[in-house]
Amino acid sequence: MKKHYFIILLTIFTFMACTNDESKENLILQPGNYGFVVSVGVSGGSNSVNTKAIVDDRFTDEYDANYIYLHSIDNPNKVLRFPVQEEEDVCGPDCKGFRIYTHVGDDGDVMIFNYDPAQGESTSGNEKYITLDAEENIYFSSQESDSWQATRVEDEVSPLSQQPVFIRDENKNIELYRSAKNYTANGLNDGLVSSIGAQLQMDRVCSAYQVRCVVTDLDNDVNEDGSYFTLSEESFESQTGTERKDWSIKLYLGPLFPYTYNLSEIDPDNRVSYGEENTGGYYVTNQQSYTELAYPRQVVSSTSAVEDNSKTYRGLGLVTTEEYVITPVDESTEGTMTAYVFIKYNPSENADNKSDEGAKYAIIPVEDLPGRTNYTEQVNIVIDIDALVEAFQNEISGASQPSVPNGIFTKNLFGGELEQINLDALVFCQ
Repeated sequence: MKKHYFIILLTIFTFMACTNDESKENLILQPGNYGFVVSVGVSGGSNSVNTKAIVDDRFTDEYDANYIYLHSIDNPNKVLRFPVQEEEDVCGPDCKGFRIYTHVGDDGDVMIFNYDPAQGESTSGNEKYITLDAEENIYFSSQESDSWQATRVEDEVSPLSQQPVFIRDENKNIELYRSAKNYTANGLNDGLVSSIGAQLQMDRVCSAYQVRCVVTDLDNDVNEDGSYFTLSEESFESQTGTERKDWSIKLYLGPLFPYTYNLSEIDPDNRVSYGEENTGGYYVTNQQSYTELAYPRQVVSSTSAVEDNSKTYRGLGLVTTEEYVITPVDESTEGTMTAYVFIKYNPSENADNKSDEGAKYAIIPVEDLPGRTNYTEQVNIVIDIDALVEAFQNEISGASQPSVPNGIFTKNLFGGELEQINLDALVFCQ
């Protein structure tokens, strides 16, 4: 005899940010067969972007992942994937969702299917089920593994602090979600139809970051009202007495980024792990290689649509054309982010873009950037051409002495010395 599964409810998934609700649904089902459709939506984040399409620098209300995964906390090997698909016939136009079917046995054990057993399996081989004990704890997430892990630059660390260095990985640095509550297997169905209005709340457990750096002329106030500053390539080469192609740059931002993030933990403070160094890491541009100063590049200090208070800085620099780095962040550690700006002047035709030899660095505290989830952060750094020329005056003139009298020198990992310089940079986040 075939078992019949009935669609008994429409459940709304609401994805929201940063909740520490540790309650657990534990409602008992009678033996039988159950099935329902779950519609998937997502609430927009704060100043955030969507990994598939940037819309006004915010996360859209479209669920980003193609699948949702059910995980057993008690037995990590038990994972079930549900495809997210259009469910217009159930919940209206532009509605995405997935279907889940369960069979509760006489002993209370729960079989959970990602297909309707009454219809049989197709030839695709994607149909699966898992069997859970009645009180087995479960949660939902957007990835198959319990643990998310950043991609490290192999065998390399920050040349200054020896902290881990991470690079953007398009397969890993994507939006990450985790259910705000844990459930038990026998409480799953009723847990989704609880008195709070048939909602399963999910948290977006990541933020998005981009660092931009521009060298401009703060004496060249084009509109004479402090709203637009610019530096042309010709002016840069004239004021420095060099060619643009001989200058290169790389940027670091950290250290509130974890190496490992454990999604099975309900408490966000317990999810962060830093690896052998036991410290946070830095994301770096261009896989820790120097990039030629590009022209034109610009940053804007405000995108306010209410007040016309924006300032535009146009010149040479590094404004990453790649997607934002989307990553979990440590919210439990006090402190803010720091940016390191590495600049190198090397007129040699055979300059090594991986080497820090001849480079100088500036430490840029980003005081308005704490670790916080569900945000997109644009870190904008503006350097005046006069400060850059002063920092490299001896290199430009061919002198062998350090550019800055009594400058601070730091031993790097390669046996050389890196000079710390003060660029008096303007820094703003948005």
